[in-house]
Amino acid sequence: MTHLIAATLWLCLTVTPPSGIAVIAKQMGFVNVRELDPDLMVDLKYSSNDNFMKMDVYGDLKECYLERSVAERLKRAHTSLRQIDSRYRFLIFDGLRPVSVQWIMWKLVKGTPDQAYVANPASGTIHNYGADVDLTVALLLTDGTVVHLNMGTPYDASIEEAQPRLEPALLKAGRLTQEQVSNRQLLRRAMNAGGFKVLPIEWWHFNAFSLAEAKRRIKPLQ
Repeated sequence: MTHLIAATLWLCLTVTPPSGIAVIAKQMGFVNVRELDPDLMVDLKYSSNDNFMKMDVYGDLKECYLERSVAERLKRAHTSLRQIDSRYRFLIFDGLRPVSVQWIMWKLVKGTPDQAYVANPASGTIHNYGADVDLTVALLLTDGTVVHLNMGTPYDASIEEAQPRLEPALLKAGRLTQEQVSNRQLLRRAMNAGGFKVLPIEWWHFNAFSLAEAKRRIKPLQ
């Protein structure tokens, strides 16, 4: 997302990352997923500079929080994954996201080709309700080394190769390998076992239920 560099620098100077998010999330009843399943691995990309914004917008939020029933679904999905191979682990990139952070992201992408990949905060995203999760599969070796399975693109890549709906054509054209597609299928199989559905344009993004249902059931994190 090199065309966003100028906007990113401007925001770094004018936006103060929200603080106290974890405290508010707990008060609202959202659950730290690692308290339900300590074997889950978490690397929140928006709690670091390793994201398309090149800035930390999560402040003290270092763990993944989800609505309780969604967190329980994730635990079931993780169990299903580890039944395939006990060395497999889910590695989580994002979960509950404040609406305030959504506005920061939206201002960066509005009017660019990446706008399709970031939900307009005026209508909301399921992330604001803790009802979806971004993740991949990693292999935990006996020496403690963590190896990411090759999914064909990095997390948050706004390119065609990241889209599950295009996988058959991309595989045929040689733009994805069979190994990469098989790894994605492994991730989807485990997540489906927990009741999640993949977002057709992002291999890493899984919804527990629709945005409309999330709005009926859950109060968003502002």
